[in-house]
Formats: sequence, C-alpha cells, structure tokens
Amino acid sequence: MQKISRRKALFSAAAGIAAPFIITRYGWAQTGSIKFGMVEPLSGPNKYYGESRVDAVRLVVERINASGGLLGRKVEYLRDLASHFASGRLDPKAWRKMDDEALIAALVEVKGIGRWTAEMFLMFHELRADVLPVGDIGLQNAIALHYHDGERPTVEAMRDLALAWRPYRSVATWYLWRSLDPVPVEY
Repeated sequence: MQKISRRKALFSAAAGIAAPFIITRYGWAQTGSIKFGMVEPLSGPNKYYGESRVDAVRLVVERINASGGLLGRKVEYLRDLASHFASGRLDPKAWRKMDDEALIAALVEVKGIGRWTAEMFLMFHELRADVLPVGDIGLQNAIALHYHDGERPTVEAMRDLALAWRPYRSVATWYLWRSLDPVPVEY
C-alpha cells in the first residue's frame, strides 16, 4: 500500500461516518475531495455502508495512532463514534425522519460530540434550515454587534430575536457570521 498523509488517510477512512464531525471540529474544508476506497481493505458486500466502513475507520485510527497522529482522547472519540454506528445507536437512514432536537440528542451521546458540533453537523451535513446555534461565539458576536449595541446577548434574548427568522435560522446564522468577515469567501 502506498504511503499517504495522515489527513488524507483520516478523511478517506472516516468519510461518511466521522468526516463531518472531524471537519467541523478541526475546520478542514473541501469535503467534496473526500474519496471512498483510498484506504484498503474496504471489503464486504457494500464497502461504503455497514460494518466494513466501521472497520475501515478502526483500521485508519490504529494506523494514525501508531504514527503519533492522534492523541488518545481523539482515538477514543472516533472509536466511540464507530461503535455507535456499528451497534445501530446512530442510524443515518433514520436521520431525515428525526426532528432537530432528537438528532442532536442522539449525536451528543457520542463521546467528544457536544451540542455545538451536533448543530454544525445539522446545518452543514444534513442541511437543516432551522438550526440556531446559540452557543456559537461568532453568532453571539454578530447579534451583539447588529442588535445589542455590542453587548453580548443572553441565550433567551438570542432565541427571542430569532423567532422572526423561523424556519430559516440556519440561513440567518450564516449571514450573521458573514457580516463579521471582511473578506468575501470564494466558492
């Protein structure tokens, strides 16, 4: 097998299971460049779903860990995430039917995934339109700047303000984040 970078190996093995969480947590971009099958062996009747995908994550976590690429806690988090998928406690096929709070509750049961990470996952991976991440510092700063004369708002004040933005609070959040960014983003 050819030697590949730790980042590339982590992306390729975790794609579809852990990639959205890893990308959110570490701020890595360009998820469209993730390719399945970069790390072998990905075997089984369907190498992109089911136990073989979990095995691929375990394999790469072990390889990265052996090379000093991940700290013990992060390895523990990835293993717990993989075990949630393997046991069926996380079932991507059920996510579309779950409301936002139910999916957030299921995600935060995984070690290392907090509410903010779950909310970012809902916004950017599941494309949920009505998520308001009140714990996000960027959103707090933008609301403070545009609505509260620079004073950081309370969670209750943020939720009250955002009632008018329903059912598109994710979109409003994105625009508020962008209002803090002086340089336009190129896509």
